[in-house]
Amino acid sequence: RDLFEDAIRAVASAAVWYDDQTVDGDRLTLSFAKAAANGGAALANYAEVIGRLKGDRQRQGARARDNLTGHMFDVRARILINAAGPWSATLLEASGVQMRWPLLKAMNLVTSRPARRAALVAPTRAGRALVVPPWQGRTVVGTSESPDERQAEDQSARQPEVDSLLDEVNEAFPALALKPDEVTLVHRGIVPAARVGGRLSLLSHSRVIDHADAGSPELVSVVGVKYTTARAVAERAVDLVLKKLGRLPVRCRTAETLLPDASLEDRNPADGIAHAIREEMAHTLVDVVVRRTGLGAAGYPGDAVAADVAKRMQTELSWSDERKAQEMFEKYIRGYSR
Repeated sequence: RDLFEDAIRAVASAAVWYDDQTVDGDRLTLSFAKAAANGGAALANYAEVIGRLKGDRQRQGARARDNLTGHMFDVRARILINAAGPWSATLLEASGVQMRWPLLKAMNLVTSRPARRAALVAPTRAGRALVVPPWQGRTVVGTSESPDERQAEDQSARQPEVDSLLDEVNEAFPALALKPDEVTLVHRGIVPAARVGGRLSLLSHSRVIDHADAGSPELVSVVGVKYTTARAVAERAVDLVLKKLGRLPVRCRTAETLLPDASLEDRNPADGIAHAIREEMAHTLVDVVVRRTGLGAAGYPGDAVAADVAKRMQTELSWSDERKAQEMFEKYIRGYSR
């Protein structure tokens, strides 16, 4: 029997929830970067901030490293926006700002089950809601929240964590009876949290923090951003920067401006692999297979697909055989193993 029909029979009342879904989060994020570049931003892919530059207003900024080449370079700016995700507090410490917040690990499971006709929501024993939505023809379940604090580097999905989420899902949705071998991919990330009633919970509101009171007027942090609020939070952050620079407010146009690739005909170039490399800053096999083309967005696409893409990238980027072999290995252990 259909899980949706089972749920309908089991309830005494219902509500219609009008919402939307981000089908391809990687490409949406890439569109943000493209829009920034179209507006004059200079992008540095695979660049890691390793320290702060302190001095007068013209000399401050950040010291960065190109993790593909090892090249070191400086980014100079009058205002630095710290939007480093789980590493935001680490950057603050390097800047002499003592501010931290707890972090937890969140996970969603992509499964091989065909997508249902509608999303379902049910509570766990702890009272937290789990959702079973359709996604790219598959059934996805989540989101889990780790009960304990995590570190920014804790990015892997360990088997006991996956098993624990499976138990929660099958307890909340008994008719689903999801099995471990049906999990094809685990979406996971370390996200900011807050303590509510003695337990960790996802940070409910995004924060734009001016660190002027902590002695760092050149530093602003953005914490806890979600896709649903990202545009509005970015507007708040830019408005704050303009104010700190003593400039007149500028009307924000992003609420009415389409992102690059918003049109369907813009999304399917004849050679997606070459396009990803030449136009979309793809440098690794995972970039192309998972983050640009979506070939592996719902699970490991198979050795043949990975090998074919790696061979074509080798030709395009002049990789050595050693580099190609490393990319194959890195793709498996980083992108799909847990």
